[in-house]
Amino acid sequence: MNDRVPAIIPRVLLNNIAIKLSTNELVFEIPRHQNWALDIFGSLRSDLVQDFLTKLKITNFITP
Repeated sequence: MNDRVPAIIPRVLLNNIAIKLSTNELVFEIPRHQNWALDIFGSLRSDLVQDFLTKLKITNFITP
């Protein structure tokens, strides 16, 4: 959420997490990680919200 951090950095980090989840290098422990994701949801940049929700599989927990 820091304006001094270029937008590409959080996107690269999010994509890296998604890749590691898809190759089972990281294991998503439900509901622990979903709770963590929901806790930081309010701090996300608006351009990352959709990717964050889908890649961390929390779309069912967020309402418009």
